[in-house]
Amino acid sequence: PEDTCVVAGTELEAIIYGIDPVSDTLIIEAFSELFNLHGATYSPDPPVYQPSAPALPTPAQIGFSWDTRCSHIKEQPYQVTFKITDKPANGPKLVTFKAWNIRVVGPPPVWESAALNMPDRTASLTWETYECSNAETIQVWRKVDSLGYTPGNCETGMPESLGYELIATLPAGETSFTDTNGG
Repeated sequence: PEDTCVVAGTELEAIIYGIDPVSDTLIIEAFSELFNLHGATYSPDPPVYQPSAPALPTPAQIGFSWDTRCSHIKEQPYQVTFKITDKPANGPKLVTFKAWNIRVVGPPPVWESAALNMPDRTASLTWETYECSNAETIQVWRKVDSLGYTPGNCETGMPESLGYELIATLPAGETSFTDTNGG
């Protein structure tokens, strides 16, 4: 599978396929810290040899499943290594490896409201309590003008090129902020 990124709290499911060009049976094995420490699973477990040929409607495969949590968030991706071994009628077994990187990021805050108070020249923001209790801070950014920006899949932080200014870093337990523009 292609490297991927998931938001903590979602389940990642994937089917990993193997095909042997000369139709030998294959066994697909998976290795990762995820299986022992973080609750990911694969099936069949233990792996078994399966028929595999380009002409078959369903090649050899294993299923992967991981119900991600906030505790899985980290800067570097997790890695799963797949090992595919054929079982030839004669000759040596052939083996190939493929690494799959999975990055887990925190979910975005959920907005409740944003209100402008023109006489005081302030803006009040409120959001729901952040879903991940292991978070340390919430950042508040500001930009004069509007910008139709939608972050990409698992994009975190604020790209400098957008012209936003970091105006506050709050404890993660906060659920509101009033922007007074420095008084």
